[in-house]
Amino acid sequence: MLLLASLLGCAPLLPGERVLGDELAALRIDGDEGSLLGASVAVGRLGEEPALAAFAPGAGEVRLFGLQGQPLRVIELGEARQLSLAFEGGLLYLLIPGTGLLLHDEDGERERVEDPLSTAMAFCPDGELRLLAAPGGALACGPQGQDLRAQDCDGSRCEVLLDGVPVGDGSPGSAVGFHGSLACWGRAALEEELAGGGVVCTDGRALQGEAEEHLGLALGGGRVAGRVSKALRPTRARLPHLDGGLTWTVDVAVEASGLALAQGDGQIAVGVPGYPGRSSGEGRVYLVDEDDAAAAEEAAR
Repeated sequence: MLLLASLLGCAPLLPGERVLGDELAALRIDGDEGSLLGASVAVGRLGEEPALAAFAPGAGEVRLFGLQGQPLRVIELGEARQLSLAFEGGLLYLLIPGTGLLLHDEDGERERVEDPLSTAMAFCPDGELRLLAAPGGALACGPQGQDLRAQDCDGSRCEVLLDGVPVGDGSPGSAVGFHGSLACWGRAALEEELAGGGVVCTDGRALQGEAEEHLGLALGGGRVAGRVSKALRPTRARLPHLDGGLTWTVDVAVEASGLALAQGDGQIAVGVPGYPGRSSGEGRVYLVDEDDAAAAEEAAR
């Protein structure tokens, strides 16, 4: 079911916060029972057309949509429970740990690349594909080709390297990414049940999560996400921006469920696989136009 939400002009959940799809304009794309739609998301170009890809592990599928929410295609994956998604050069790339890469164009599957070791991928602005074989690690490429990776992970710590130089510590399962040319990485601390998590950047800025939030699981569009936390009142998931300003929130989702983030083609996608909907585990994806987000920021000043 597709629902287009708009700015309603009601009071924010809390000062400085806006509820996605309610107080902040967003296209909503709902999954179906048990699909867990939104476990991974990507926005980009499939051929010449802008598209959204959303992983639904409960259904064993990646679902492709146009940016108005219209269904385009379903890619059946079977038993895959984890994967990374990325658009590049008009193709959709799917990296399935333990299997390898699947490449799809607008007409269907184009190529399969056997690669059971790689666990993360990143594209650089020049189209270069980088791969990382490090369970629990993460990888990102900066605007000038900078290489940011979290690797050598143990039970609670990963070493974070920028162009091969250690810059700090992350944690397994956390994201790394760039905000402009600024390198940032998550410390979600998934091994600690009550951890707030957080994100740190090379310029010294830091965001600290609240109890059970595990902030730092996802980075995208300058925003940071973690899990839905019942320690927050009311229970919700927060998506603060690294530069401050409005914090986006998701106020309906299963406690302790994580969020996914991606940016591309003037859009920011927020995956909420724990959205319950009318039945168990439907999942949902919010698609926010960056111009609408900027207008909301300006109106809040």
